[in-house]
Order: sequence, then C-alpha cells, then structure tokens
Amino acid sequence: MEGVDMSLSGIRKGLKKRGFNVKRKIKTNFVSKDNKAERYAWAKKYRNYTLIDWRQWVISDETRINMWGTDGISFYWSDGDNTLLPHQMEPHHGFSVDTIMNWRARSPDLNPIEHVWYLLKRHPNAFPTRPTTKEELEQSIATEWYKLTKKGCLKYIDSMPERTKAIIKSKGGPTKY
Repeated sequence: MEGVDMSLSGIRKGLKKRGFNVKRKIKTNFVSKDNKAERYAWAKKYRNYTLIDWRQWVISDETRINMWGTDGISFYWSDGDNTLLPHQMEPHHGFSVDTIMNWRARSPDLNPIEHVWYLLKRHPNAFPTRPTTKEELEQSIATEWYKLTKKGCLKYIDSMPERTKAIIKSKGGPTKY
C-alpha cells in the first residue's frame, strides 16, 4: 500500500482484523547445561533455609532505567499459539554483612530484587507525561522508590524457599519466578 499514511493504532486494528492478537512475551532465562547443574547444586545447598535465614541477607544488585521506557514488558503480534522465549543473561549477586553468599549468575529467577526493580521501572512510565530530562527522570524514580514498603519487598525475599524448591523440581532449569 504505497502512499497511504497509517497511524500505529490503524496498523494495530488492521492486524487484529486479520486474526492477529497481541500477546505479552513470556520471559524466562536461558539456562546452559553448566549453569543448570550449578543452579541445582546451589538450590540443594540452600533448600533448608528458613524465612529467618533468608531475611538475614542484604541483597544488592544494580539496574538501569531508560529515559524512553523500560527494557521490561515486551509485546509481539502472533497469528497462532506460538510461545517466544527470549534469553536473559545478566549476572546477579547477593551479599551479607560479614560473608558473601555464592549467588548464582545468570539466574534472575533466584534474585528477589528483580521484582523490586520491575516495580520501580514500570511506574515512572505510567505517568501522563514521561520525563524529558535527567532531573525529571531522577525525580520520578525517587517518587516511586519512596512508595516501596518493607512489607512489599519482604514478600519477594519470603518467596526464596519456594524459589529454591522450584529450582530443585526443575533440576536447575528455568522456573516461573
């Protein structure tokens, strides 16, 4: 259709009319054979940790927030039931005050802070107008940061026993987390 101007919403409507549906991409981490064995061994080592044990750790990580949106939620158009599985391979580490836990690299499903980063990144993009300067972005991040609660963050740490069980059940493979 040469010479026809179409809006993004018009393209979406046209695709939908022709039987395509928008779907959210399912995120799962790619787990290599070696990493799978390491994750399985790690989960077995910490399988008897209680909530009290998990809560004694300080979990640290870094993230980035982009001026023009997140790297997070992605959508795609599909004319069938095919599932896309993108690879995520970023190292993550946790530490305690006196000792360092051997945290599994390339295992975002074992890092509860990933959920906190998701919340922090998602909310600034929900404002009616997006930040246009570094200062505005910093302010919107600070606003969202102070909305986070201890209770809200603890639920992710408190999920560690279940995460560990899920890794053991999958023999080190990907999990729903």
